[in-house]
Amino acid sequence: MISHAPVGNQGVLRARLSAVGKKQPDFVAVGLGGFDGYAVFGFVTQALCVLESPHVNNATYVLPMESWEAISQMSKAEILDARAHTARIVHTRGWFDALDAVLGNGSAAR
Repeated sequence: MISHAPVGNQGVLRARLSAVGKKQPDFVAVGLGGFDGYAVFGFVTQALCVLESPHVNNATYVLPMESWEAISQMSKAEILDARAHTARIVHTRGWFDALDAVLGNGSAAR
């Protein structure tokens, strides 16, 4: 994912992916459909999946574990209209704090 991103965006993408990875996901996959190219991080204990976009100025979606695959096939507009997401973390300066608020701060939160 990082090598396919524009060079100027690689640092921030690496930092975001690393931040989610430090939360010790139970699995990692690559999304399809409306989330083509997104990295999917599954947190079984928390029953959540985090879908991280490789594009800057986009958003991270947190979806319920039991339906993340079906939801990830929907368009982003459909997800927002149906309120099918648990959280949506826009790529802003507060992204890391918002991620901690959703997943907890570090592996101890799991």
